[in-house]
Amino acid sequence: MIKILFSKFKKLILIIISLLAFISCSEIDKINKTILERNPERNIYFGIIDTLQPLIVSGIEFKKDKFNSNRKKNYDLELNQIFEVGQNVIINYKKNIDDLEVVKIQSDNLLLGPVSYVGETELIILSQRVIISDYLLRGYSKIIPGHWIEVSGFYEKEGKILATNIKLKPSQSFGYIKGKVSQLDKNIISIGKQVFKFRSPITSTVSGDIVKIVFTLDDDLYKTFEIENLSNKYINLLDYNIIIDGFVFQGDDKKYRISGFPFIIYDSNQLYEGERVKIKGKIIPGSIIDNK
Repeated sequence: MIKILFSKFKKLILIIISLLAFISCSEIDKINKTILERNPERNIYFGIIDTLQPLIVSGIEFKKDKFNSNRKKNYDLELNQIFEVGQNVIINYKKNIDDLEVVKIQSDNLLLGPVSYVGETELIILSQRVIISDYLLRGYSKIIPGHWIEVSGFYEKEGKILATNIKLKPSQSFGYIKGKVSQLDKNIISIGKQVFKFRSPITSTVSGDIVKIVFTLDDDLYKTFEIENLSNKYINLLDYNIIIDGFVFQGDDKKYRISGFPFIIYDSNQLYEGERVKIKGKIIPGSIIDNK
């Protein structure tokens, strides 16, 4: 009798566990479905602001996020206060029937650091040649060695930036630079010819990775404060639709990329090193942009 009761009790417990598992899975499926409905498309755009009113980035016009536009009367004013023409931005957007709508926009400047050399049409900042385009020359005469400058633009090639926006800043406790790691050992990390001494060793970065280094400057010695590996971060963009505006370069592996980004361009038959292009495609495994 006890054995029969125990057997029935055991079956009851198994039924309850199965029901709980089923309910849990159903709840997870429901949550995942809700997330997908909120984010039906994954679209990201790396570009340069052409105009703010209307918002045009690297030749493509975007509508403001309708929720924010309706909620904030001074939305356009805030956009003008935060961003400038010529600035690097990353835009997450959704495709409507007739337009592209901004979901999120954030600045993506290339560097902030002290000027070491001022030429007629170029600056040297953090050992990078920063070429000043014509429309930036008006405020250019105010810059002298020692000034801190924030730069937006394109890496034409390693160590050379075509500036699209420069901003004079007060002297800073911290600066930063984005770019490709050119040298790495247990003591130092370099972007182009600029060397930074480690405060503490890192393990998740190798030569050739795209990184953002936040640094301090102590008696002419540049020391890393924080290193963000963007190559690893961009892996999370798998299956995103992507658009990148920039210059083509060929890596040591002979594969073509957009300078300053780790993505390999799948169809590079009609690309030439050093030309400015706008690449559109989908990110597939291997950090490859399928643009065919």
